Amino acid sequence: MMNTLTRFTTNISDSVLTYLTEIVSTLKPREELIELDRILSLTSDLKAVEGIIQARKNELYGMIYESKASSPLKVVKHPQAAENSPFADIDWVCKYVHRSRSTIYRWVQKGEIPYTKKGKNLSFNKDLIEEWWNQFQVETKEERRQTTLRRLAS
Repeated sequence: MMNTLTRFTTNISDSVLTYLTEIVSTLKPREELIELDRILSLTSDLKAVEGIIQARKNELYGMIYESKASSPLKVVKHPQAAENSPFADIDWVCKYVHRSRSTIYRWVQKGEIPYTKKGKNLSFNKDLIEEWWNQFQVETKEERRQTTLRRLAS
């Protein structure tokens, strides 16, 4: 199954690169732009599929690991933690990035998300989390189209 998936991925990449080479040499600039928009649309569709696969992976991760034992990282909510506090707990992070607790724990374990840990307690700096999360935001199709048109106009 994995070999089939690897071949499929390689074939898609090779096909797109071959097609790009072909359209650069055969199409007029305006036609090439239309084709490039179609390719971008295709890659956006693939990103949507990636999101579905990631959601299923998170669901399976939760079914396998959360049912066996709780996470070794203990989260304690502090009563003095107010909404205007610069620090947040894991529940705030889950809501902010729209991901499950298991995903946040995995990111903490891999060191992919900024956090602090005092004893067994996790804490997240809201400003750092917002800055970190914004670096992953991708332009929408319309924003990409507008950017392309601005580049062509200049």
